Amino acid sequence: MNAWIESFLKNLETLDVSSCSHLRNLALSPVCFSKLTCLFVIECHGLENLFTVSIAKSLAWLKIMEIKNCESIEEIVTKKEDRSNEDEIIFWKLLYLNLESLPNLVCFYMGSLSFPCLVQLSVINCHRMETLCAGDINADKIFEIKFQNNSDAMFMPLKIDLNSTIRMVTVPDAFGAFHYLSSETSDTNEDGEYGV
Repeated sequence: MNAWIESFLKNLETLDVSSCSHLRNLALSPVCFSKLTCLFVIECHGLENLFTVSIAKSLAWLKIMEIKNCESIEEIVTKKEDRSNEDEIIFWKLLYLNLESLPNLVCFYMGSLSFPCLVQLSVINCHRMETLCAGDINADKIFEIKFQNNSDAMFMPLKIDLNSTIRMVTVPDAFGAFHYLSSETSDTNEDGEYGV
């Protein structure tokens, strides 16, 4: 990689990627994005994933992640073509995570996840998503998740953990019913603005 580009990416704080239909992933070398705090990816319909495990582990300063309207994306972090043997990924400073209109998203990551600072999670029109991750999950500071299918928005109080709560909303019970629960007293900012 060109030294100037490497230095530029290493010090980049906000990355906004929009309407890049031929982009397959953002998986550059792990040195990239080491100071990234805000990531927005919108209408990149060729994306299948965003990062490898190694790249995700380098995002120590990331506070906001918003992925919207990407038709092909199946997972945010992938284990494919990654030499890392470590399963858990810790997003140390991530506060806000918005996953919206991702029709083929199955999960965020197939391993274990930890979000020590996460306070807001929105899952909007992600019809195939049943869990955030396949392994263990830790997110002690979040109390509810915002869900929305088409025009119906709801706020689901956390039940046991994030994965269990997502399953309650996205996977029908034995009677074919979904356990939607709305809360008009939520402190979530309905305008989708981030207070950082």
